[in-house]
Amino acid sequence: HKGIVEDHKSSGVWVCTATGSTSAMSSAGGLIQDLDDQRLHWRVRELFREPAYDRAKSRAAWDHADFFFDANDDVVVTSKMREGRVWLDGPHCGVDLPMGARLVLHGRCPPLSLYATAAMAARRVEARNEAKARVLA
Repeated sequence: HKGIVEDHKSSGVWVCTATGSTSAMSSAGGLIQDLDDQRLHWRVRELFREPAYDRAKSRAAWDHADFFFDANDDVVVTSKMREGRVWLDGPHCGVDLPMGARLVLHGRCPPLSLYATAAMAARRVEARNEAKARVLA
C-alpha cells in the first residue's frame, strides 16, 4: 500500500466497505464507518508477533495491521501459503489463493445503491457510539 511492503504472519485479514463495518469488522475491533464513507478498511486478524529479541521488526509489522485506504488506492496481497484461500462475505463463496498468487484490493467498481431509513442511520450512530464507549472503558 502506497509503496510500503510488509510481511505479516496472521490468521488472515478483514477488508470491508462502510456497509460491512458493523458486523464482522466491528466484532474484530474495527471502527463502524459512516454509510457515505468511500474508504475501505483493512484489519489483520491475530497478527503473529515476532519473539522479544526481534522487537524492532515486530513493531514494524504492526504499521499496516489496521488502516483505511481510498477506493483509488491499491493494496496488493501476495500469498505465501501453500493452500491460501480468500472468502467473500462469509464462508459460502471462496477463491483459492495459492503460493505466489497476488490479490489486488481496491474500490474502483460501480457504486452500490443503499437505501437507509432515518431509523437505520440512527441505529448505526448508536452502535458506533457504543463501540467507542467500550474502547474508552
